[in-house]
Amino acid sequence: MKKIIILLLSASLLFSLDIRLDKAIAMSKDPTKQQEAADKLLELSLEGNTKAMTEMGRLFIYGKGMPRNCKKGTYFLINALSKTDINNPDPEAMKELALMFKRGLCVKKDKKKYDKYMKKYFKYEEKYGDKEK
Repeated sequence: MKKIIILLLSASLLFSLDIRLDKAIAMSKDPTKQQEAADKLLELSLEGNTKAMTEMGRLFIYGKGMPRNCKKGTYFLINALSKTDINNPDPEAMKELALMFKRGLCVKKDKKKYDKYMKKYFKYEEKYGDKEK
């Protein structure tokens, strides 16, 4: 009985985090709500939510709802990869970092690093892609 209650509470908490994350991401697309979205994403990031970390990274990299800050943006993206179970990183962070190295956005252009992150992204998507959706 205790296991069932714990499972139900865990599922409820995860569902709550998903709803909060989805709302914050939707708000980040609206220029009039980007600062509020950033506050919510930061809160979720501090709770260890890697998808929120990825979105925070994007907001900083592209200057959405806050001044552009490459250092902070890169920090959040890297944490979205390193703060997770080694077998379950946020693939969107991999893709975003790869594109930054391809474009030279906030980092020096680096084809090897672009290839490295895209290879990881495609490998992850091949292995887990359908489970994520």
